[in-house]
Amino acid sequence: MPFPLKDETRRRRAGAILVVLGLALFILQYIEGAAEAILFFGISAVFLFFYFRQQRYGFLVPGGILAGIGLGMIFDNAGLKVADPSALGLGIGFLLIYAIDRLHRGGTSWWPLVPGGIMVFGALRSGETWVNRVLVEGWPLLLVIVGVLVFMDKLNWGRDKDAGPEPTHPEPEVEAEEVEAEPIDTEPRE
Repeated sequence: MPFPLKDETRRRRAGAILVVLGLALFILQYIEGAAEAILFFGISAVFLFFYFRQQRYGFLVPGGILAGIGLGMIFDNAGLKVADPSALGLGIGFLLIYAIDRLHRGGTSWWPLVPGGIMVFGALRSGETWVNRVLVEGWPLLLVIVGVLVFMDKLNWGRDKDAGPEPTHPEPEVEAEEVEAEPIDTEPRE
């Protein structure tokens, strides 16, 4: 046997993923509409299955992104009145990465919030909807909300989830040592 079992299993998984991905992309060339989105959701489900089964973050990222692309296709077919429904879906996909990992493991990295937030904000900002007005005039309220969450210590950014609450720097407790007093010699010395 040329490979140990662990390496052979990894090689087979990688091969199976490439075969499924290749077939899915080949089929995608010949279908249109909601069927495209279903295909992306199916591939996303495979990645998410492996994320939950093996607890590997590397499966969550493509799973979330592919789900977002599928959502973008659904939004586009539904005639959603935003400038770029695909960007909205992809942004939601990045936010999904953050949300799934946060809910599943109880803590996660904040990096998916950056591209996700930018894409969602950009897609909603450029559309001709009431959301556009809320985003243009009300975006400072997001700073207020984040500030309140930071003030209430609800975000836990940059801290280990098992570390507990941040120390409050209590006054050090000083224990007084008991010292035995020596008797005073009151008699005159010669």
